[in-house]
Amino acid sequence: MGNPASNSKNQPTIRFQSSLLGAIALAGVGCSSDVPLTAVNYPEANTETGTLYLAKCGHCHVAPNPGGRTERDWFTVVQRMQVRMRSRGVPPLDKAELGVILDYLQRHADGRDNTAGTQ
Repeated sequence: MGNPASNSKNQPTIRFQSSLLGAIALAGVGCSSDVPLTAVNYPEANTETGTLYLAKCGHCHVAPNPGGRTERDWFTVVQRMQVRMRSRGVPPLDKAELGVILDYLQRHADGRDNTAGTQ
């Protein structure tokens, strides 16, 4: 009798089990709690404002980079997300949070005219 592992009938099962274990291991790496969830590229990430933004806007999805949209776009996106949160039973941002987060996004928006109001 030979080694059962060398039997050709066992090889597909062994390959499947190895593939399954590999897939589980890769999935575990992607969800590892050892990987920090905060990105160093977020402006003001370590401030109260940045922390609020990441907590509120990164609760259900990855918080988008504020520089990825214009000021006007952010107003529309935030209003749309308020509606989406309500429809999913998630408490929307309160007035204070809404103001802080919208200000944060618009300050760091793409194409912001930083010279507005200055002479």
